[in-house]
Amino acid sequence: MTGELIATLAHDGEVKRSKFNPDGQKVVTASNDHTAKIWEVTTGKLLVTLGHNNIVNHAEFSPDGRLVITASHDDMAKIWAAETGNVLATLAHKDEVNYAEFSPDGQTIITASSDSTAKLWKVNGEYITTLYGHDNAVTQAKFSSNGQKLITASLDKTIRLWNAENGQPLSLFRGQVGMINYTEFNPSGDKVITASLDKTARIWTWNTDNQKFLNALKNPRLISTLQGHEGKINGAKFSPNGHQILTTSEDRTARIWDIEQGKLQMLLVGHEAGIKYAEFSPHGDKVVTASADNTARLWDVDVGNHQILIKSFMTFQHEKTVERAKFAFERQRVITTAGGAMLVWDISNEHLITKLSNLVFETSANEQRLLIISGNTVTVSSPNFQPVRIFPHSNKVDFAQLSEDGQQVISVSGKIAHL
Repeated sequence: MTGELIATLAHDGEVKRSKFNPDGQKVVTASNDHTAKIWEVTTGKLLVTLGHNNIVNHAEFSPDGRLVITASHDDMAKIWAAETGNVLATLAHKDEVNYAEFSPDGQTIITASSDSTAKLWKVNGEYITTLYGHDNAVTQAKFSSNGQKLITASLDKTIRLWNAENGQPLSLFRGQVGMINYTEFNPSGDKVITASLDKTARIWTWNTDNQKFLNALKNPRLISTLQGHEGKINGAKFSPNGHQILTTSEDRTARIWDIEQGKLQMLLVGHEAGIKYAEFSPHGDKVVTASADNTARLWDVDVGNHQILIKSFMTFQHEKTVERAKFAFERQRVITTAGGAMLVWDISNEHLITKLSNLVFETSANEQRLLIISGNTVTVSSPNFQPVRIFPHSNKVDFAQLSEDGQQVISVSGKIAHL
């Protein structure tokens, strides 16, 4: 990584999305200016412009990088040849298309629309089927990691599971009174968690005998309902091994639950305001929480200690609400954000290493680089927080990320994307 500005990637409207291709040599950007554009990373050269008749909500490359899928407010998704920019197929809905995604093997596409449907297509644009059942806009549709299942989320307060091969309905996830504000597959793709404003979370699975799902919708099997929170649930996370669920709530607690039995394993108490965010450490033996009481806290959650009531063993005091907290650099540091500032803490002694104002952060996949966004600047730093490269911009930076190989940075600033 040289840190030199390779190019400025300009649109005439806000840039909504930017994605690298699999080998990191190209970038596709999606914009309110009714276009998506493909750029060469090494030079910043505009290769092709992909046109729609309205805002482009989403754009991404196929797994092999040969194709691009775009989703637009003009009620269409389009498949494009990434090399030439030729339209290979147009995938039509009756209302704006909110999202589109390739299957992991690149052979199928799912589109999600405000017409209350999702549709499956072959990669050549041949229509497969329509996924009917939602009563309001479908905001997202995601393949499971093995590509065998799909899950759709809708404004109708339900989540639905589908057979990704033929679009047959597998399961309908409902029963929560409040709006569902979080859902995700577990790591192995055979369970789903939903969290709701009704103060509960639910863990679901489904019959694995596909023959039973060929002709009729079957209700999923509710593994457990996680009840006990006294305020809305802000989030839910599977543990790294997939055996526990971590929930956070406005009731000032975080809770760890056994998935199969739905029993409370640990109650994390000590915060004096709602917990906004929490996550497991990579090995699952610790939890970090972020709270509106202006603190982030560390917890030892080794399930072998057989304790229910857990108190934090380390508290990181802030002056404002802590919105986010993450482990970083092989669990030697905790990074928090509060009131627009990023704070870096030494886990061994609760010592505040540094505080940087008016910024947000992301860590690289190997946790060896920290990407810091501050005003008009993007800084890449090392694990000891020394700047490696600094990327100045003319305007406020709205978004930045590292490529998968860590060799390029793409940033979005107003109407311009930079490489």
